[in-house]
Amino acid sequence: MERERLQQVFENACINASEIALKLSDPENAVRFGMRVIEVNPYLETGYQILFKAHSSLGNKALIVKLFNQLESVLQKDLSTSPAMETIALYKSLV
Repeated sequence: MERERLQQVFENACINASEIALKLSDPENAVRFGMRVIEVNPYLETGYQILFKAHSSLGNKALIVKLFNQLESVLQKDLSTSPAMETIALYKSLV
């Protein structure tokens, strides 16, 4: 129980740090914190959304496509589901 709580605290801290980095036009740090999020929780779409935005700022559409495919794969394989409509819409708007 405590481990799960601490993991959520860590995820939220990384997400907040990523969002701040994006607002400060620092996509490199947004990528760094976003990667930590998906390393800890590969199902958390917010982490992928941050990475999509950061890589878009860096002009790296190929990595956005790669990350989306990774997300689709892990969700389908492990949870038999697909990305949320919000994630798909963001992806489509950036590529």
